[in-house]
Amino acid sequence: MAYRLYTEEKVLYHADSNANGIHVSFREKKGTTLRGLIKSLVGKKMIVDVHPVDCGRDEYYRTTLLGKVYLKVMQLEFAKRYGKDYDRLFKEVAYLIGDAVGVDVAAEMGVLLVKSKEHKLQAKDHKGELAMRIINRMGLLQGDVLSAKGEIYLMATHEEYDTPPCLSVN
Repeated sequence: MAYRLYTEEKVLYHADSNANGIHVSFREKKGTTLRGLIKSLVGKKMIVDVHPVDCGRDEYYRTTLLGKVYLKVMQLEFAKRYGKDYDRLFKEVAYLIGDAVGVDVAAEMGVLLVKSKEHKLQAKDHKGELAMRIINRMGLLQGDVLSAKGEIYLMATHEEYDTPPCLSVN
């Protein structure tokens, strides 16, 4: 696979970790990989343009809560693939998703993903629902089948595919 200077994960990482967000110079040409990724992530509501006062014509983008969740899911996928410790990331995803979309929507996302894992989901029946739109935006399903990211998200947010830690009552 050819090396790419920018990926979704890298753009989200820089948008999340830098104080002003990821910087896109006004000199950045239209049609570049960076511009394409920025446009895609803005469309998915994972980053937003923050326009600091002193930025001139340059653009700055920060992650939304949903973007933070997606970034953690991608980091989990990487950690799992390369045998790294990912317990901390599991906990972060579980709590971030509740903050990002609300407890009820997070629970509904979990139900839909569990149905998909059990091959009982008809995705088209849930097309307009917020939970399904978020699942599609994050790429957690491929058709009616759970994707690798969906599996990781489900593992991170649901203990034994039952109740998300952020929803459990102690």
